[in-house]
Amino acid sequence: IGQRKNEGIIRINLGLVLLNLEQPSAAQAQVRQALDLLRTTGDRWGEAAALRVAGQAAQALGDCAAASGLLLASRDLFDQLGLPHLAIEAMAALAAAALASGDHDSALAQVQAILDRQAAGSSLDGSDEPMRIRLQCWQVLNAVADARAPEVLAAAWRDLNACAERIDDAQRRQDYLQAVPFHREIAAAWTAAHAPGPT
Repeated sequence: IGQRKNEGIIRINLGLVLLNLEQPSAAQAQVRQALDLLRTTGDRWGEAAALRVAGQAAQALGDCAAASGLLLASRDLFDQLGLPHLAIEAMAALAAAALASGDHDSALAQVQAILDRQAAGSSLDGSDEPMRIRLQCWQVLNAVADARAPEVLAAAWRDLNACAERIDDAQRRQDYLQAVPFHREIAAAWTAAHAPGPT
């Protein structure tokens, strides 16, 4: 019906769904269309969100250089728009891309910047995938043996379960915990961290 801005937002959401279904090429195609639509309409918030998902898709396809460029553009645009809490999602993805490319220093710098923003009052409210942010922060801290890793994992596990407990239907609650890849990864990391050691 000609609502190009809404179509762009819908395509971002489709991109996120496709990423979680482990179909990054299809996600990338949706988000490219979203970017074209949102730039045409002048929706800069939508553009920043689309850039982030495009970066996440590029990372999932193994193109860390392209991912970093897109994610930096997303972070910077969110900051320019006065939405530093939404920039955190791009920062976490930047940390994950740096970690995947073996650049532990850059990955840790992004996570430190996220923790600094949170300490200054930025929350994850309004982010599309707060659990993915928590997981990516933990992955970086764990990879560099940072002493804060257990605390970040515990917070992720606590928040994941708090969300799950609000789902009344047992099967839907289980799907929430196991069907979403980064929820499943948080659960697996928590279980591994608390498995009994050899006797």
